[in-house]
Amino acid sequence: MSDHDYGISPGEEPIVDTRSEEKLRFGLSGNLRRLALVTGIAQFSMSVWVWQFGIFLEASINHLWQIGLTFSIGTFGMIVGYAISGTIADYIGRKNAMIFAFVPMIAGLVSLRFFPVWPLIPFEYASIEFGWAFIIIMTSAMPADEIAHTSGTNAARTFNMVLLPAFLVDGLSPVLAGFLLNAGYMAGDLHLLAAIGALVAIIATHRVVRESLGQAVIEKAKAGSFIVLRGLGRNFWIFAAGMFGFVFVMNIAFPYLGNLIVNEWGVNESMYALAWGVWSITCVILMYSI
Repeated sequence: MSDHDYGISPGEEPIVDTRSEEKLRFGLSGNLRRLALVTGIAQFSMSVWVWQFGIFLEASINHLWQIGLTFSIGTFGMIVGYAISGTIADYIGRKNAMIFAFVPMIAGLVSLRFFPVWPLIPFEYASIEFGWAFIIIMTSAMPADEIAHTSGTNAARTFNMVLLPAFLVDGLSPVLAGFLLNAGYMAGDLHLLAAIGALVAIIATHRVVRESLGQAVIEKAKAGSFIVLRGLGRNFWIFAAGMFGFVFVMNIAFPYLGNLIVNEWGVNESMYALAWGVWSITCVILMYSI
């Protein structure tokens, strides 16, 4: 991954105009406001169904170990996406990388809707997670490009405001999904609805989001090494090692929360969706008020 993965050199002009005299609203430039909107739409394409995915899996497979294998393969797909997304973005630009990311997401979601059979399910899920990893990286990298150009002014506020629509959508989407399930729709319909959301997001990205990465950076990336592990630095590996235990423990239990609450405790699926939404919104309130 190039040294410029999360920013541009001060002397290089970005493709998008980030002049200081540009009128800011909510602390964001026009391009970042549009990116925030697209990020919210992209979040909908995940949040409307992922809260219920463990329950969906249990109803679609024959053995419980298949649930664990599905989550493991999906996690591997996300890791691959994380590993290559920054480098690919350096080669083709942030915007194009984000547009590309929605393609495997749409393919996986549509496949889950029409072909929810083993052994396709793990690879369909991995396809979605692979694309989603790109979205996560790009929605952080594009604000970082502008922050680097403005010498780090209001960096924390910029990131918070770009991600605020996504956090709000993450809380509201399960509630909407719960109402749909209560009205007679199936889990597969949520996957199709999410695919439509991803399609809207890819169109919106193409039409309203502008590139944030300087052309000079793209040319340097093409001339350099594809992935440089040594360039990640000592602090990166310390942080990665520290996060390993946390992620490991979370992934052991958290994906099965819906199965426990709905299938074991007998809680109505719509009530579980409402509880998930309230939990997510509460997290947002705490994050933005502390």
